[in-house]
Amino acid sequence: MPQLAEGKFWGYRRADGRVGVRNHVLILPTIVCATQAAKQITELVQGTVSFIHQHGCAQVGVDYEQTFRTYVGLGTNPNVYGVVVLGLGCETHQGRGVAQEIAAQSGKPVELVSIQDHGGTLMAIAQGAKIAAQMVQDASAQFRELCDISELIVGTECGRV
Repeated sequence: MPQLAEGKFWGYRRADGRVGVRNHVLILPTIVCATQAAKQITELVQGTVSFIHQHGCAQVGVDYEQTFRTYVGLGTNPNVYGVVVLGLGCETHQGRGVAQEIAAQSGKPVELVSIQDHGGTLMAIAQGAKIAAQMVQDASAQFRELCDISELIVGTECGRV
């Protein structure tokens, strides 16, 4: 890569105009029941990330809305190239709605895998891994571009030791 000019960094420009410094494929479980399957996909496919959470079922009102916004926020993060939304199929936060909102807000590639619709956990993991591997391959074809430091979004994590 050429030399950096002052006040610049190399980043991945997303369809929504934001810039990320990473190019991850997110495996996004929409319910606690899908978190272990999501974890298994990330273990099978290098270049993917996921997280474990305890939400997605029997949520109502502002609790439901906050979790939905969190899912969408994770999927639209500029460090994420694309998203595999992984749901059980019967949860309050239906994967289809989450996937549609992420795609609408970001223009990123988003695919939905439902454990119940794919015939169980093992078949859903296989399908999710297949989709994720293709997304990782597509992400690897992206090039970083020189971006102004004012476009850099910095996040912090608190509460960890």
